[in-house]
Order: sequence, then C-alpha cells, then structure tokens
Amino acid sequence: MARVMRVGKRHQKNVSLAEHGGDRARAEEAAMEWLTPLLRRLSLRLSTEGRMSARNTSGEVGVKLSRKVFSTKGFQAHDYCGWTANWARCEFAGGVSWSRGRYGR
Repeated sequence: MARVMRVGKRHQKNVSLAEHGGDRARAEEAAMEWLTPLLRRLSLRLSTEGRMSARNTSGEVGVKLSRKVFSTKGFQAHDYCGWTANWARCEFAGGVSWSRGRYGR
C-alpha cells in the first residue's frame, strides 16, 4: 500500500503482490511509480513544531496535563497529576514534568 496525507486528505493506492507475481521489489517499484509524481503535485509537508493543536488543553504549545497512577503493594493506588513539556531537541526522554499542585492550574 502506498499512502500519503496532505492538508487532511489521504491519497492511497493498493498495490497487490499478486499483480506482480509475488515479487515484493516489483510491487514496491510500482508503488513508487505512483507516489513520485503525486508528491511533486502535492504541497510540501508542513512541520507541526510550534503550532497549537485542537487537542491542546494547556494553552501553551508542547505542554500537556499528564496523569500517573502510583500503587505500592499493600497500599491503595493514588493519582498524580502534573504538567509535562516536550519539544523536538529535549535532552530528557519524555520531556520535563512539574507538579500541578505546587505550580498551579
């Protein structure tokens, strides 16, 4: 299957192995023959870095409310809510988190 999405519209073509005698390389070549001119016609892919999305709940780009559940053997589980910030070249895996209780909202 060859698939590309631009500006919310999906362009897709199914390329079956049976059409190409079971040869995966030939099927991939046929998919690329369809895909290459299509990519030239379509607009460039825009980066989402620094753009607000509809799913954003914090009002700041790259910041989200994260919820973690901690449970210790023999004790009741409890929730921890905090904020997590993440950006493209962040040196910390998973971003940087801070307490919702201490810093608000």
